[in-house]
Amino acid sequence: MSFLSPMVLAGLAALGIPVAIHLLNKFRVRTTAWGAMRFLHEVVQTSQRRVQFDDLLLLILRCLLVAVAVCAFARPVLKGPGGSGSTSGPIAAAILLDNSASMGQTGGALNRFEMAKSSIRDWLAGIDAQSQVALYLVSNRPTPLVGKPAGDFGLLRKALDDAALSDDGSDLVQGVQLAAQSLKSITGRPKEIRIYTDGQAATLLHHDALKKLALDYPDVVIRPILIGGKGEDNLGIVTLHAEDGIASVGQPCRFRIEVINSGASTATELKINLMLDGTTPAGTATIPLIGSGETQGVTIPVSFATPGPHCITASIPLDGFSADNQRTAAVEVIRRMDVVIAQSEAGEQGGFFISRALVPIAPEQASHYYLAPQFMLPAELPAALSLPPENRPAVVFLCDPGPLLPTVTSALNAYVKDGGNLVIFPGSHSDVSTWSDDPAFTQLLPATLGPIIETKANQPLTWQSRGFSHPITAFWNDAANGDLATVTFNRYFPLTLKPGASANVIAALSGGQPAVVESSYAKGTVLLFNASCSPEWTNLPLHPAFVPFVQRLMGFLNRNSASRLILAPGETFRLPVAAALRGKDFSVKRPGNDAARTAGQVTGDDTGAYIRYTATERAGTYHITVDAEPVASFAVQIDASESDLRTADASLFDDLANVPHAASQGPAMLVILKEYWTSLLGCLLIIFVVEAALAHRISFAR
Repeated sequence: MSFLSPMVLAGLAALGIPVAIHLLNKFRVRTTAWGAMRFLHEVVQTSQRRVQFDDLLLLILRCLLVAVAVCAFARPVLKGPGGSGSTSGPIAAAILLDNSASMGQTGGALNRFEMAKSSIRDWLAGIDAQSQVALYLVSNRPTPLVGKPAGDFGLLRKALDDAALSDDGSDLVQGVQLAAQSLKSITGRPKEIRIYTDGQAATLLHHDALKKLALDYPDVVIRPILIGGKGEDNLGIVTLHAEDGIASVGQPCRFRIEVINSGASTATELKINLMLDGTTPAGTATIPLIGSGETQGVTIPVSFATPGPHCITASIPLDGFSADNQRTAAVEVIRRMDVVIAQSEAGEQGGFFISRALVPIAPEQASHYYLAPQFMLPAELPAALSLPPENRPAVVFLCDPGPLLPTVTSALNAYVKDGGNLVIFPGSHSDVSTWSDDPAFTQLLPATLGPIIETKANQPLTWQSRGFSHPITAFWNDAANGDLATVTFNRYFPLTLKPGASANVIAALSGGQPAVVESSYAKGTVLLFNASCSPEWTNLPLHPAFVPFVQRLMGFLNRNSASRLILAPGETFRLPVAAALRGKDFSVKRPGNDAARTAGQVTGDDTGAYIRYTATERAGTYHITVDAEPVASFAVQIDASESDLRTADASLFDDLANVPHAASQGPAMLVILKEYWTSLLGCLLIIFVVEAALAHRISFAR
């Protein structure tokens, strides 16, 4: 037996109060001479013993009343060895309820999320009423519902009833860390973290981090509770995007759809349907065979009749996990994309070959093509790049530009920083040694350029043949699409990647040196080639792969911009808009809603006006309007890993639960097995009633 508030026991000194009152009452007796008293003497002698007994009994009851009150407020408890978390007494616990998308799988009437909630309710009903419990929703974005362990079970049940399934991905690390910290300050009782999850393999991707947390908090037991057994057989769409990168009016745009089979059996003849803007059939395709654990895909071309924001939805037949039976992508369909080709008058005419690759059709039809290249001198770039964002070129090709004025490099720097795309082909008239002296320009470059190297006669260098990892060139890993190893160089600038730069090699020379490098700079993208785009340097502009290479390059640059239209749940949507819209209200039609609602105002900063929207927690299509006019559409897609419902090895969960705890490290930790203060308060009430009744009876009798 011990006390949680032992200092309160000092109040036992108050026992002297009823004793002092008793003694004072005795001394207050006064003797008065009265002749008739002699006749009462015999009666007094007879009742004296009974009076003394009554006074003593009242004194004992009043002392007991004080003592019990003091002990109750000192909170007496029974302690014993603990640490395993299994006790019939009060505990401190943090419940982690997995609400990632995979918890929506169902093999019957209830999905696993609802099954987990039911299991938590049963557990709450069976624990000691003095326990303290916290409640968290966990995914890759944990949410505290009851952030600190509390004894208000009504609040816990209300929060549990209101908890909702999300479209987020699986991750336990942040949730376990928050739960462990919430239990850190609690002492004197067993502590545990209860994880209610479907056991999906993605849940334990960071098993080592979870194991470390278990070791860092040895007094906390981690108890995984697996809901629903093994994962349901599932076919899910894991990929949907525009493969060509550019969606334009009247031009077929290919959409790539990939489906995973996480079930135990092979799937055959799976039909995929595409819908345009949720109402118009846009195409179908069939995947003949998907083996267990495999991912297969198809490509479906889609044509758009009107420019502006559109959405494409791919769907497959419903199964036990409906969240991934459809997937939506948003695209901004253009009627025309402006491209600037800037080269000096004395420069090599590589821009001519680029313009023909950008518009690979007959000249008389070029005016109807969606890519519109425009030639200009480098000195004219500042004026073209200072236009509003909607009027600026989408891509600038800098071809053997010659000397670059500071006004030009500053304009290019600001253009790329604000989301523009720059492609650089150095040449004979490019003094690359001076580029490093211009801070505005050298900041853009993903690599430094050395002096020109002439290759040996009849021994030109070539590009690599296979092993491309970049989206632009990965197409040529398939020999059926051609061979880039036949791209040769007579001369080139050696490229050296900048230390610490996040540059990606699009293509390398056969010796491994970078030939084409890409990197991001602020919101924009820069591509740097190691040679001029002219036959004097390389046969690339005459190569059969040049036109598809340039088209894929444009698709990649546009996809970087279009990627802002496909988000993960919870990711912020931000879109530059015309300056005239600044200060106006914008409305958003969310997934599952029939009507748009006002969601904010078009705001802005020094870079221009933009729409910013953060409530993107649900998967599906979001439509944004200003003054009832469509401005943008974007899509939120669930994490592809949520479609793989295969469960993790049970031993990994056991590994977390079996971490050595404080009870097994040296002397046993004493924990509270039972508290007695509530019982003492009951005794206090009984003593008070008895004392009051006895005092009333004695007073009336006297």
